Amino acid sequence: MYMVLPVVILTGLVFLYPQFAPDKLFGLDGLLPIAMLHYIGAAVILLFMVSHIYLGTVGPKVSSLFKMMLTGWYEH
Repeated sequence: MYMVLPVVILTGLVFLYPQFAPDKLFGLDGLLPIAMLHYIGAAVILLFMVSHIYLGTVGPKVSSLFKMMLTGWYEH
């Protein structure tokens, strides 16, 4: 996760300022590989968030694992 977020930020900045994008990258137009990397990074972040929200709800009570994440203590 710590490596994906900077990639998404950097590729987003390249989209914001396309004049800094390379003309060709891996034999493709310069923005196409950057777009694919940006999309894949966003999908990874979204899956990370959805899986953590799901895992937070599978405890004995719906909110008990969220409480454990915040406090560091597990209720038996």
